[in-house]
Amino acid sequence: VGRNRIPGAVKFHHVINDFLADNINLFIARWGGMCRYDLASKSLSPIIYKSGSFNSETDNFFDVCKSKEKIYFAGGGSESPYMFDKRTQQVVALSLLSEKYAVHNYCGFSLCFNKGVLYSGFNYGDSIYCYNENTGDKYSIAIPVKYLFGIPDGIQTLCVDKNENLWCGTPTNGIYIYHIPSKKWIKHINQQDDNFFGSAAQLLCDDDGNVWCNGSEGLFVFNNMNFSYKRFTKSDGLFSDNAGGMMVSLNNHRLAFNNIENTDASFGIINTIIIKNPIKYIPITISNLKVMGNSFLSDTLLDNVTEIKLPPGQNAFSINYAGLDITEGKQLSYSYLLERAETKWHEAGNEQNLSYVNLEPGKYILHIKCKNSNNSIVGKERLLKIIMLPHWYQTWWFSIIFILMLAGLFFMMIRYYYQEKIKKQQVVIKNERALTEERNRIAADMHDDVGAGLSRIRYITAAMKGKTSLNEEDIDKIVSLSDESVEKMNEIIWALNQGNQQLDELIYYTRSQCSEMVNNANLHFNFKIPEEIPSVVLPWKDCRNIFLLVKEAVNNAIKHASARTITVQFETNGELLIRIQDDGIGFNQQDSHRHGNGLVNYSKRIESLQGKYNIKSSALGGAIILFSIPIRT
Repeated sequence: VGRNRIPGAVKFHHVINDFLADNINLFIARWGGMCRYDLASKSLSPIIYKSGSFNSETDNFFDVCKSKEKIYFAGGGSESPYMFDKRTQQVVALSLLSEKYAVHNYCGFSLCFNKGVLYSGFNYGDSIYCYNENTGDKYSIAIPVKYLFGIPDGIQTLCVDKNENLWCGTPTNGIYIYHIPSKKWIKHINQQDDNFFGSAAQLLCDDDGNVWCNGSEGLFVFNNMNFSYKRFTKSDGLFSDNAGGMMVSLNNHRLAFNNIENTDASFGIINTIIIKNPIKYIPITISNLKVMGNSFLSDTLLDNVTEIKLPPGQNAFSINYAGLDITEGKQLSYSYLLERAETKWHEAGNEQNLSYVNLEPGKYILHIKCKNSNNSIVGKERLLKIIMLPHWYQTWWFSIIFILMLAGLFFMMIRYYYQEKIKKQQVVIKNERALTEERNRIAADMHDDVGAGLSRIRYITAAMKGKTSLNEEDIDKIVSLSDESVEKMNEIIWALNQGNQQLDELIYYTRSQCSEMVNNANLHFNFKIPEEIPSVVLPWKDCRNIFLLVKEAVNNAIKHASARTITVQFETNGELLIRIQDDGIGFNQQDSHRHGNGLVNYSKRIESLQGKYNIKSSALGGAIILFSIPIRT
């Protein structure tokens, strides 16, 4: 379109060509109105939207974009943007600006259409204003306050890349990036990002998915994946480092770019594939390894080392590193990760040192990486295996031994608990058995001794019923049997009531009972007691058996020895010695059957006492019975 064919000065950087399906119209946003140019008749006609304070033939328009049936223009005042319907040939003011800003002299600067939604930027850039073509909904997307630095800047260019990121360019505050699907602002590229100077006059996404930015400080291209970028200057073939004009996307991975200031006639062709230069890989060196603040290995050794072992307790280290590139060494950014100690990479920027403290014993792998701003230079990942040796008490074998010891101790405690429980049960069973035996013994004694005596008394008294006078012999038998029964009853009661007894109490009780027996028989009685009697407590069973041994021996002497004197002597010398002596007719072993169960009873009782006994005749006449019973002092 020649300048002589279009009334007014058409600024090339404010014109976007948009051909419809019939290829007959060119819509132009320009200083001094919006126009439609008929390619067939080569005639230009204005698009009039209203009359009044704003006039479509005189107002300034800055951007134009299209949908299938609509053409959108930015500019012309606070009612911007304007929608031209190709079917009805009518213009509608969308008036997307919020009411609080509508009274100001704000107007639309930039437009972008994506998936049925029109995105519009104004010269007051605190929000992006949106219009849904399908539903007619109008809404705004507020720009984060942290991006604005307190002074909202105009949004003078918009584009959407292949990842559905909305790029918003400002005159002085860099680029804001909004991810449309997630509805989140994800990036702010400004003057703090290396050599990007903050100006974005035009943004354009090429066929390869990269975003190109034309600004006051040159031409930039961004990777839409990681937002890294490269700046193009005269050394890359441009006419000027400070780019001017506009960019237009062409087919076959090309851009048309007007980079000559103050002219609309010249443009250059940029092949967008050139940004895919081969990546240069550089080595990363490690130097100055310190462990607990002290140097560990020399720099020369570290160049080739792949594994280091640190002594026990040396759980802190620091390392210096660097990417070996002469041209862009200072522009490299680093990241590192200590595998096993952490899961996220540390973004260290241009820092070239790292340190770790309080590490647990074990095996670690240190990863170090570096790259430049556009990933054209990448460091070969440096790996260093670090082994923290444990103390002996931190080793796996010590842990196993310790666990086994704990398990053994626990087993012994459980075993001891159940053994004690079994012992208690055995004691209870033993006591119950002893109680049962004692009941049976008492029942037997009552039956055999007391019952037998009472039965004999009954037979004698029954035989006396028919007699008119009492026989003295029968009366003596009744008296004797009654005495024996009472005596047996007293013995049973004594055994039940006494329980465990001191040795001296047993001796005194034995003396009183034997003395009564001998005196009733009109015999002389001697009872000798040791001067010192040990303080020993005897079980009630032992007390009973000792008493019955002495009583039965004295009773046998009274009944069978025809003695005049009976002597009982107790001695203690580590054991209890009992001596029963009479001056009777003596004892003949061949006639032992005449003494009934006496010797059998001696054997049973002395065996239960774990002692021994001996019977012999005295040279002076009579018999001597010796009982030897062990006692615990």
